[in-house]
Amino acid sequence: MKQINRLINAHGILGASVGGREQQNFGFSAEVSETDRARWKALIGRMAEAIDASPIKDDEIRVVLAGETVVLRRNDGVYVGIVVVKGHPVVKSMKRMIRSTLKQMGAPIRREEMARPPAAAPPAPTPAAAPAPPRAPGDDGNSDGFGHGF
Repeated sequence: MKQINRLINAHGILGASVGGREQQNFGFSAEVSETDRARWKALIGRMAEAIDASPIKDDEIRVVLAGETVVLRRNDGVYVGIVVVKGHPVVKSMKRMIRSTLKQMGAPIRREEMARPPAAAPPAPTPAAAPAPPRAPGDDGNSDGFGHGF
C-alpha cells in the first residue's frame, strides 16, 4: 500500500499501519525484528480497542515505550498508526503525516484539525523594582547603622 510505504520510508519511522478497525495493513522498516513487529501489531490493536471504548471519544492515543513512541489516530473509521524512534525529530511532522494519510484514504478532515492553535500571549511585563532609599552622609552601605561593618 503506497500510504504505508510513504510513511515507513521517512527517516526515524519504524512501522506504520493504515486501514479500518477490522483490517489494518502493516508495514515495517527492514531493520525491525519479527518480535518487535508482533509486539507493535498487538499494541496498535489494543490502542484501537481503547479508542473505540473511550467514553470521551478521543481520536488519538500516544504510547511512549522505552525506545519508541506509538501514535494511533482514528478519523471517520480510518485508523493510522505510526511507530517512531523515541525523541526522533520526525515526531514534529507526525501529525501532518497522519493527517495527509487520512486525507489520501478519503477520511474527512475536520476544520478544527486544520486550524493552528492560537499563539501564546506574550508574558506580562514585570513591575520595576522600587528605588533604594537614599543613604545618609558617610553611609557606604557596608554597615548596619550602629558602627558594625559587614
